[in-house]
Parts: sequence; structure tokens; C-alpha cells
Amino acid sequence: MKWRRVLRGYLRASFHIALVVLPLWGLIAGGSLGVRIASAAGALLALGLLVRAAFIYIAGFDLLMRVPWRGPARGGRMAITFDDGPNGAHTSEVLRLLEAYDAKATFFVIGQNAEHEPALVREIEARGHAVGSHTYSHVKLNEVPRATALDEIERGHRALLATGVADSKLFRAPHGQKTFAVFRHLRRRGLRLLAWTAGARIAELLLPGR
Repeated sequence: MKWRRVLRGYLRASFHIALVVLPLWGLIAGGSLGVRIASAAGALLALGLLVRAAFIYIAGFDLLMRVPWRGPARGGRMAITFDDGPNGAHTSEVLRLLEAYDAKATFFVIGQNAEHEPALVREIEARGHAVGSHTYSHVKLNEVPRATALDEIERGHRALLATGVADSKLFRAPHGQKTFAVFRHLRRRGLRLLAWTAGARIAELLLPGR
């Protein structure tokens, strides 16, 4: 259920923040040299774990800023992306609306869906939109073994190319969740991992009643 996922997210975040705060409190509180050294070491270790968790669970987080998550602040433009398709009539309606407003977007497609509707994937490209891969079956790449995660990436990319579209080298991780192993594999394969600035739920808050 949605509320359980939200609760797990808050508990996870609270746990990692506590790992940093508690050793820092011990360092500030003072004590013997040994206690201060242990507290400092604990704080550094906890900070490393916090950065690791942020990399995994925050779609655009990377200390070296290698994961694009927003475009230039100026220019009055935005990049529109759609995940998880193609979805039959729903995708066709999205394409119709984009054409009505002379807008272009990027579609990150699931391999299984691409296999079921290859003509629709080709139509997306034919209408001038970019197409990227989104794994084969939309598993969270941080919740499966490394071999499974890499296979999901490869199978999804092969399924996309099998439809006949050009290889854009674009990839988006399901839910934005990634691991260091996944990121290294994508870079070796020449696939560019993309995140996002605001999702559909944020848009609903910003545009009530739309």
C-alpha cells in the first residue's frame, strides 16, 4: 500500500540521519580522547552510509553530478518525459496531445511493453519524440541481485532496439532507484542515466483542478 511505502521511506531516512547525528552528539559532548576519536570515526562512517542511501533512493543524486535531473534554469523551456509505456490507447492519446501543442517529449519504455506494441514504439519515434529504455520488467534495480539488475537493463535495451527505433543511449531506472554497480554498468555500456525534476504527483499539487 502507498502509505506503507511512505512510512518505510520516512523510517529509512530517520535511521540514516540518526546514524550521523548520534556520533556527532558524542563528539560535541566531549569525553576522553578515545571517545572523541570513536565518535568522529562513527560520524564519518555514518555520513558515508547516508551518501550511499541518497545515491540509491534519490533519482538525481550524485556527488559528481553525473545524473542529469534538470535543464537550464533560464530559457522558459522544460523537458517532458513519460515512463512505463507504451500503453496502447493511453500512449496514443498522449501523442495526440503533444502533436496538438507542437511539443516533443522523451518516452522511456519497458521492454515487455515494447515487445507487445512495437508499432507504437516506432510511431513515437516517427512523430519526432526520443525513446529510451526503462528495464525489461520495471523491477527496482536496488532490490534484486546485481546479475538480475544488469540483465534487466540489457534485455530492456535489446527489446527496445528490436522494434526498429534508433539507439538514443538514454536510460531511466524504475522509481529512480540505482546502485553503484548499475551506474558503472550503464557508463561502460555508453547508456546515459537520466532523472527528473518533478513527477506527476508534484504537477498535481502545482496545478490543482487540472
